[in-house]
Amino acid sequence: MADGASATVAVVETPRPAIAFVVRVIASDGGRLKGTVERVRTGEKHHFEGIESVSRLIEQMARSQAGDPKPLTP
Repeated sequence: MADGASATVAVVETPRPAIAFVVRVIASDGGRLKGTVERVRTGEKHHFEGIESVSRLIEQMARSQAGDPKPLTP
């Protein structure tokens, strides 16, 4: 740099490729949400009931791809 300042360039590496999911949600007659989480790359699908279970299911599916031996418990 001309003014005497130095520049620092940081290289950020992603340890693993991102995992893409499709989440399909419908509301039952009673207002409870249910649906399917699908891993885009493989087409693997798991059903869920209750919106509170979606994040847990996505986490478990991501961990299973990363080689974590925790079983899926939708």
